[in-house]
Amino acid sequence: MEFKEEVSVIIPTFNGAPKIIALLRNLSNQTFQSFRVYIGIDGSTDNTRKILESQSFFLKYRIIIHEQSNKGRSIIRNKTAEIAKGNILLFLDDDIEPENRLIEKHYMHHKENRNSILGGAVFDEIRENKSDFLKYKSYLSIEWMKNYENKAQLLDDSNLFLTAANFSIPNKLFKQLKGFDEQLTDGEDWDFSVKAMEQGFNIYFDPTITSYHINSVTLKVDIQRQREYIKAHILLIKNNPNLYNKKYNRIGIPNLNFSRRLIYWLLARKYNVSIVDHLNIYRILPRKIRYTIYTIIRTGLGRIYINRKF
Repeated sequence: MEFKEEVSVIIPTFNGAPKIIALLRNLSNQTFQSFRVYIGIDGSTDNTRKILESQSFFLKYRIIIHEQSNKGRSIIRNKTAEIAKGNILLFLDDDIEPENRLIEKHYMHHKENRNSILGGAVFDEIRENKSDFLKYKSYLSIEWMKNYENKAQLLDDSNLFLTAANFSIPNKLFKQLKGFDEQLTDGEDWDFSVKAMEQGFNIYFDPTITSYHINSVTLKVDIQRQREYIKAHILLIKNNPNLYNKKYNRIGIPNLNFSRRLIYWLLARKYNVSIVDHLNIYRILPRKIRYTIYTIIRTGLGRIYINRKF
């Protein structure tokens, strides 16, 4: 039977050879196999291409590699998507572990909901967590998911959510929307979802299409990511204040009274980041108390005091 590329799986990577190999082996076990994988190597220095070409994969004949100098994830996603041939584009991050029906579920959605966008859920991996902070991160993702029904749902501007780590879109629609904004180094998936919704396209979210981040994250790295996210949103507000400062403002900086601000000011410190990442004496405290401390540190340094060194 002749192979038909129904779905093009787009995976950007930067120095992610070990992670992406694990993902490719996982994709070999997907229940739906009418897909080709397009790997976008964004200026990696870890010999990603050579490592991939030296491996023996069940999918090897269906892997296409696009390589460029380091230009950022928006550009690598766009450029890799340009060469994809499938009717449906499915975007995954290189550190994702997808459930074995993930591609099938994305494909079936688009058969029933033409010209729409579908996002799936991305949880922080909990099965192999070794640090208390990672357990806290897993707890946050589970708690956040409670805001959504446990089934596919059409989103509106009040609950809009889309992550480029696990979403699909018709190839023609992605081109019509002109892909991700290549000026953005973070928040590009949020901007893309806003652009699509403002142009009247349906965006769905299905929390039953699950995947997991398997890459370990420290509190320090998590704070750095939050700061990049805030900077990206500040840029969005600057470029389009009427849209992003009002209707789609998702910066989420807490409005604190004096006493709570004092607590954040005292706890959001460099030494506390080191304690959580290396010593974590807070583990002796009840979970509710130590999770509150983690929230104060990461929110304080990641969103409130973004110029404070840590």
